[in-house]
Amino acid sequence: MASSSSHPKRIKRTTVKITSRPTELDGLINDDKNQANFVKNWKDHNIINPKYIDIDFFRDNGFQFQEHFAYQSLEKFVQLRGIYYPDLLKVFYANAREDNGTVVSRVKGVNIILDDTVWTTIVGFQLGGEKSYVGSPNLRKMEIYKSLLCNPSSAKKCNFYKAGGMKRDDCVMAFIIGWILAPRAGNHGQLLTEDIFLMHAINSRVKINWSALVCDTIIKITKLPMYPLPYALFLSKVFEYYNLDLADEIFVPLTHTNFIELNALYHMGFVFTDNEWTFKDDPSPSTTTSPPPLSTDHSTHSDVKKTIK
Repeated sequence: MASSSSHPKRIKRTTVKITSRPTELDGLINDDKNQANFVKNWKDHNIINPKYIDIDFFRDNGFQFQEHFAYQSLEKFVQLRGIYYPDLLKVFYANAREDNGTVVSRVKGVNIILDDTVWTTIVGFQLGGEKSYVGSPNLRKMEIYKSLLCNPSSAKKCNFYKAGGMKRDDCVMAFIIGWILAPRAGNHGQLLTEDIFLMHAINSRVKINWSALVCDTIIKITKLPMYPLPYALFLSKVFEYYNLDLADEIFVPLTHTNFIELNALYHMGFVFTDNEWTFKDDPSPSTTTSPPPLSTDHSTHSDVKKTIK
């Protein structure tokens, strides 16, 4: 998204392969001890390929999960796009720590605090909510998982949770959780326990504390050796918000591989037939769609279905 400023910062517009820069740390990390830690533990980290969606695309093609996202104030976050700064991202994680439930770090001599203003201004989160992703003793994971499936009895045939076999909107939502909301490396078609609890809360209209989820994910990553780094787009927006000097920073632009749309739906196992997205292996489209829209007291759902050209 373009900046509204009439005097945008000059940024080097050279597309490059993501590489480490172990010999030019003075402008990024000024402390010798921290520089040594960065070179040893952080400079070679990969970055999770950031993803984004276009809400209108899914709305115009008959999906309904985006109405749940609107209720959760996730629309701005899942549609973030732009460029990201791989070197600064690594420095942020190298210095990140938890302080009374808030993530703090230091990049290029600037203290970075993921405070309430960051959440409301950059991504439009509503403050507060439940840490629904941690679950509770009265929630049964397998029962929740079965409720997400087109054929609940099929859950008996597997030893793990997988997106394949889920109802249409729940399937897409599962992938968006793994790609954007709680991004991770690996098989996004296989759900974590936290994903199951998140989907239950989203479908049940429970307000989720998304800032806590992002902070917990960031801190967890700092404790995992060589794990790829998530939230590249969001954190780059934070760097811009804190007015870091970005003039000479290497940046990476997004491409079609970052956009969740037609190709991503095909990857999930969908086909577009009879003016409707359905699963390619299911001859009965009506069995793959999600339940009817929730009460209009809480949301409105579009019935528009647009033919893909």
